[in-house]
Amino acid sequence: MGNKTTIFQFNLRSTAMRKYFSLLIMLGCILFLSACKGQYDVETCVFSKGNIHIEYPQIKGHCVNKDKINDMIKEYATNNSYVSDFLESGKSSESNSYIDFTCEVTLFDEDRFSMVMLGNFNVSAAAHPINIFRTLNIEPRSCSIVKFSDLYDVERVAPEVDKCAKEQLSKPIYDYIISCGGISYFLNEIDSSDENLCSSASREDSLIISFMIPHALGDHAEISIPVSALT
Repeated sequence: MGNKTTIFQFNLRSTAMRKYFSLLIMLGCILFLSACKGQYDVETCVFSKGNIHIEYPQIKGHCVNKDKINDMIKEYATNNSYVSDFLESGKSSESNSYIDFTCEVTLFDEDRFSMVMLGNFNVSAAAHPINIFRTLNIEPRSCSIVKFSDLYDVERVAPEVDKCAKEQLSKPIYDYIISCGGISYFLNEIDSSDENLCSSASREDSLIISFMIPHALGDHAEISIPVSALT
C-alpha cells in the first residue's frame, strides 16, 4: 500500500513538473518571438538640407549587418540622381523648388529587406513636379542588392505579369506599356539604372512592380502579383 501511495505521489509530482516545464517552454517561445520581432524594428530618420526633405528608415535593435544596411539605405535615399540633379540645377534654393520623399518598408526578414521611396520633386520653371517611385532590395546576410533577375526569369514570368497588368492598370496606361514594347521590354529594364524604367519590391506574399510612365498618366503605375504565381 505504501509503495502504491509513493508511486501515486510521484506521478502527481511528475505531472505537475511536466506542466511546469511546458509553461516555461511556452513562455520562452513567446519571449523569443517577441525578441525576434524587435530585431526588425525600424525608426524614421530625416535628411533635411535647404528645400530637400527625405524621410528614410533605419534599423533598430539587433540585426545582422545592421550598420552596413543602414548605410546602404541612407545612401540610396539621400544620395541619388534626383538629389544630385536638384543640387546641380542652380535653382535648389528657390522657393518653388523642392524634394519631398518618404520611404516605406514593405518587407524585412532574415532573407530580404525591401522598401519603396515615394514622393515628388520640382525645380523652379519646370513644367510640372515629378512623382517618383523607387525601390531598394537588400539581402541582409551578404548586404548585396537583390535584383528582379536574381529571383525570376523575365521571359517565363512575363505572361503572368502581363495578365496582372491588364487586370489592374487602366486601359490608357496598359496601352502605353504595350506601345513601348510590352511587359517584356519593361521587365528587361528592371533594376537597370538609378532612375528605373521599371522596379520591384517584395511584400510577404506578393511582389510590387512599378512602371515609369508619362506625367500625363501619373509618372508611375504599380501592380501587385502573388509570389505563388511567379514561382
